[in-house]
Amino acid sequence: MDKQKPIHQMQIKDLADLYGEELHIKSLPRVRGSPRAKEIAKRFTLDPNNGAVIDKHDQFYRDHKLLLILFKVMGVMPVERGEAGTITFGWTSKPMIYAYVFYIVTTVLVLLVGYERIDILLNKSRRFDEYIYAIIFIVYLTPHFLIPFVGWSVAYEVCDYKNSWSRFQLNYYKITEYSKHYTKFDLHCNSVES
Repeated sequence: MDKQKPIHQMQIKDLADLYGEELHIKSLPRVRGSPRAKEIAKRFTLDPNNGAVIDKHDQFYRDHKLLLILFKVMGVMPVERGEAGTITFGWTSKPMIYAYVFYIVTTVLVLLVGYERIDILLNKSRRFDEYIYAIIFIVYLTPHFLIPFVGWSVAYEVCDYKNSWSRFQLNYYKITEYSKHYTKFDLHCNSVES
């Protein structure tokens, strides 16, 4: 029978061979049984399916809540906060029905204004400033017709992205004991509120 080689236990000097000069670890800490390890084990009992637990550590949603509400009111991104601390989207949900109605009303307004501006371009005015203003209005009105393709079509991906951030933040808390804060974003928000 062949003798099995003993498993080589990694040493600090082995890490230096892998990482070179960028690694400056003097010793490997003892992790198992340490008070920190016990705290981490206790935090790992938090249920990621519990909406209250996710909401408590979901700084990303709290920071972006106003933006999501603004997009919902404008009918651009009709997502909603689900009961389990998740962002959801559905083609027949209340926010989406509101977005349909809002889009139809604004489309009528955009077409009326656009027709008036095209009429100015083709018939009414030969003044240069009115001509330029009509072109600028048409340019500003054109993106309205992209909303169903650009906003609504990616709503599922936006929900997946946001929900994955919620899970990440909970896992970040489980390991570090700190909730994730976005200091630069907080700084910008506080300067806007002032």
